[in-house]
Amino acid sequence: MIKNERQLAITKQQRDRLTGSLAALGDRRTPDPLKRARIAALEADIGKLDAEVARYREAVSGRVDFTAIGHVATVGDDLISARIAVGLTQEELAARVGSKAQQIQRYERDHYMKASLKTLAKVASAIVASHREREEEARVTQ
Repeated sequence: MIKNERQLAITKQQRDRLTGSLAALGDRRTPDPLKRARIAALEADIGKLDAEVARYREAVSGRVDFTAIGHVATVGDDLISARIAVGLTQEELAARVGSKAQQIQRYERDHYMKASLKTLAKVASAIVASHREREEEARVTQ
């Protein structure tokens, strides 16, 4: 995430370098699969940088969704509810995040207030992945 004008300038320079590399590779319709993979990777990286620049420009202009910030206080309860909603036990969630069930129990007892942001992200990703898996299973069985 770009946090200031200096980082914005660096990001733009990086994008220019990637764009130059992409141009040097030539046509993406090449029969060479390795070349096509390099082109796709460069295009993806350029897309990510473009998204970062756009997000920074929106923030500078004042166009930010401030409602999401208010939800930080309830993230613990939201994670617990989401875990239950997708049908994961604490043990299953622990296995998905590479933890022990007792650690998940402690996090939930404290409503995740002592968990790091990294841990919150891992738990949220595991719950979302489980939800997607269950949706896919439901689609397949229909």
